[in-house]
Amino acid sequence: MTRQMAKRATAVVVTFALAAVVLVSSLVYLSQRASAESSPEKPVSQSSDLQAESFEEQLVRKFAPILYLEEQTKPCGSGEAFDPGPVSLVLDQPGIFLR
Repeated sequence: MTRQMAKRATAVVVTFALAAVVLVSSLVYLSQRASAESSPEKPVSQSSDLQAESFEEQLVRKFAPILYLEEQTKPCGSGEAFDPGPVSLVLDQPGIFLR
């Protein structure tokens, strides 16, 4: 009977641990979502500028990629060379989804 009690205790501990992980993950997600919704994308002082922009310009501003260029201090080594391949190598995989 001691072995059965140990198994049951282990199951209870694992269940509570999983519940705690789910709870913490949910709280982190909700707090990030709330902070993202509460912080405006543009300062209030620029609202008149946004009204002057066309819809297309607003879309470009909102979805423009952000690029970071870093100065390379040393020349490239002779490591693995870039070898381009067909796109079907990636897109024909059943586990890869485009969103």
